Amino acid sequence: MYYRLRRTFVPIALPGDALLFRSDTRAYKVEGSFAKLLARLLLPQLDGRTSVEQIAQSADVPASSLEEHLNTLVRAGVMESGRDPLSASDGDPRLNLVEALGVTANDAHVRLQETRIAIFGLEGVGDLGEPSEHHAG
Repeated sequence: MYYRLRRTFVPIALPGDALLFRSDTRAYKVEGSFAKLLARLLLPQLDGRTSVEQIAQSADVPASSLEEHLNTLVRAGVMESGRDPLSASDGDPRLNLVEALGVTANDAHVRLQETRIAIFGLEGVGDLGEPSEHHAG
């Protein structure tokens, strides 16, 4: 398996071996020895292109235990994973809010294709139209 931090999250080291993953819409706190291991050794390797087996070997931890902890972060929406290496693409930044809300890019695309938008009004936003003469009678 391959893992990486979702691009909408930022890791923030906290005192006492704690790590906070923060996005525009959510926060997730990890504490204890796994947080310490994440902050000091694992995060730089969790790039979506290095397998969990390789990371476990370099960190000298059992791959099954590491995968279990990482899957918790996947279920929390902090990380993403795949059976094959994840693309190195930074993705479309216009989708950051969609992803932060827990909607996949594909789901957003389908929803937008099915959406109809109507705009009502005679003038553009902020447009006061042509100046007119007012006559006092």
